[in-house]
Amino acid sequence: METLSTASPSCPYYRHAVALLFTVPAMGGLLFGYDIGATSFAIVQLMRDPAASGASFTLANAPIWTGMVVSAPSVGALIGTAIVFVVAESMGRRLELRVGGILYIAGTFLEMLAARVSVGGLALMILIAARIVYGTGIGFAMHAAPAFLGEVMPPSIRGAVVSGKEVFIVCGMLFGYMIGYCYKDNYRGWASTFSAALLPSAIMILMSYFIPDSPRWLASHKRDDEALQALMFVWKPEHAKAEHDILIEARQEREREQFTSRNNIQSNPFTILFSAPTYKAALTAGVGLVVLQQVTGQPSVLSYATPILISAGLSSYASVIVAFFKVLATLLAVVLVEHSGRKRLLTTGCVLMLFALIILTVTFHGSNYSTSTSDDRRAKSVNKLDVRSIFTLIGMFVYIAGYQVGFGPLSWLIIAEVFPQSIRGPAVAFAVQTNFLLNAIVQFAVPLLEQQFGLSFMFATFGLITAYSIYFVHSKVPETRGLTLEEIEEKLGSMAGGTTRLRRLTSDEEKVQLITSP
Repeated sequence: METLSTASPSCPYYRHAVALLFTVPAMGGLLFGYDIGATSFAIVQLMRDPAASGASFTLANAPIWTGMVVSAPSVGALIGTAIVFVVAESMGRRLELRVGGILYIAGTFLEMLAARVSVGGLALMILIAARIVYGTGIGFAMHAAPAFLGEVMPPSIRGAVVSGKEVFIVCGMLFGYMIGYCYKDNYRGWASTFSAALLPSAIMILMSYFIPDSPRWLASHKRDDEALQALMFVWKPEHAKAEHDILIEARQEREREQFTSRNNIQSNPFTILFSAPTYKAALTAGVGLVVLQQVTGQPSVLSYATPILISAGLSSYASVIVAFFKVLATLLAVVLVEHSGRKRLLTTGCVLMLFALIILTVTFHGSNYSTSTSDDRRAKSVNKLDVRSIFTLIGMFVYIAGYQVGFGPLSWLIIAEVFPQSIRGPAVAFAVQTNFLLNAIVQFAVPLLEQQFGLSFMFATFGLITAYSIYFVHSKVPETRGLTLEEIEEKLGSMAGGTTRLRRLTSDEEKVQLITSP
C-alpha cells in the first residue's frame, strides 16, 4: 500500500491515497445532493396532468402529498441514522458507506417501478416508500462520511477535505438540476431523472473495496495491526508509526478513565452520551450547528427551488444557474477554511444569510404563490423579468453564498472534529439524526406554511433564527483549525474541567520534526 503514491520529503502523507479515501464518502454526498436537485424538477413534473407526466397520479394542489414526497428521503435518513446509532461502532465506517450505496440502488429501482404502476394511489405509495429507502442510504452514507474523513485525514488538510465533501453534495445538486432540466418536458422524465443515480451508486460500492477502514476505529477495537496498515495507506512509514503510538496511548487513557468512572460507552451509548459532563461542550457545538443548519431553511428551500424561481418570473433553468453558483461558493469555503478558521467563516455565512432573508422577505411580501400550484397554472402566472424577479435571484444567490461559506460545509466538519473517539460513532449518528429529522419537518412544512402564511412570513421566520445563529457561533463553537482530533478532545474536555494528557502537536510538519530529530 505504501507504493500507491510517492510523497515529497516535506509532505508526510500520500496525496493519491488521500484522494482515494476522499472519493468514496464524497460519492455518498454527491448522491445525497443529486436527489435534492432531481426532486426540485420531479415535483414540478408530477404536478402536471398524468397524461403529460406519465405518472398515474398528480401532486397538483396537494401540499400534503407534495411535502411527503419531498421529505420522504429525510425520513429515510432519520431511520438510517437511528440504525447507525446502534450499530456504527460494531460495523465500521467503510461498511456503512457500502450499505449506503446498496440502499441508494434499491431506492432508485423502486422509484423507477413507481413510474410503471397504473394504479395512482399504489404508485404514489411506492414512490414515497422508494424515497424512504433511498433516504435510508443517505443516513448511512452521511453518518459515515464525516466520521470517516475526520478520522483518516491529516490535520493540516482535514478542514479542506471534509468541507470538500460539501462540494460533491452541491455538485450532485447541480447534476440533479441539469438532468432534471434536460428531462423536464419528456414523458416520465421525472423517473428518468431519478434513474441517473444508479451509475454513481455502483461506483461508490465498487470503490469501497479499495480503501481501508478508519485507523482510529480499528485502534478503538484493539485491531492494532490493521490500524497500523490503515495508517500506512495514508502516511509515510515513520509517521504512520508515530500516529499509531498516539492512537494506542489515547485508547489506553480512555480505558483508564472509563474504568475509574465505571462507565462503559459500549454498554449504553445513549445514556453515557448525555450523562457525562465532559461531552456537553462537544454536543452543544456539534448538535447545535446541525439544528441551526436546518431551521434556517436553506436545505429545505432548495428542494422547492425550481417552483419558487418560476413563481418569481424566472425560467426553470434559473435553478441550474443557482446550483452552479452554489458549487462556486462551496469551493470558496474549501479554499478559506484552513486559512480563515471555522468560526469566522460560520459568522460570515450567517450574516450573509440574514441579509438575503431580509431581501426575500420583502420581495415575496404580498405574493399569493403556492408551491403546490399546478405547473400549467404556474406557467400562466409567470411574468417577464422585472425588479421583483431580479431581487429574488439576488436574494437566492446571497442566501446560498452565506450557507455554503458557513453552515453547508462547516456543520459537517465540526461534527467530524469535536466528538471524542469513545463516543464519535453514536454522537455523530445523533447529530445526523437531528439533522435529518429537522430536514424532514421543514421540508414537509414549507408548502403548508407557505400556503397558510405566505413565502414572506416563511423567509422572515428563517431570518430571525439566523440572527440567533450569529450569537450561537460566537459563544458556543470552538475554533478547531490545525488541531488533531486528540487535541480537540483535550480542548473541549478542559472546558468541562478535564485535564491535558497528550502532547501538543499543532501541525504535520512539527510531527515530522519530532520524529526525525536526533
